[in-house]
Amino acid sequence: MKSIKAETQEQQLKVLEILEQEGYRWMEGQLPTEYIPCINSTSKENKYIRINESRKKLTTRTWLEPGDIEIPYEQFVPKTKKVIL
Repeated sequence: MKSIKAETQEQQLKVLEILEQEGYRWMEGQLPTEYIPCINSTSKENKYIRINESRKKLTTRTWLEPGDIEIPYEQFVPKTKKVIL
């Protein structure tokens, strides 16, 4: 699986807005922007947003799971920007 490292509230919100547009949901069924890990989580250390691409589901982690691919925020956001000319 892939894990996006987003450490601040602003970074997490931007990542979650993009994932919401792509049809992702949290494992509990909420839209991504309805639950911001660094605001709503009991562990404020959740800095990874883990993506299950086949199920379009999200979870959070405080660490990188073994075998996961880490995607830094700076790498994830530019890849998803659209240029309108």
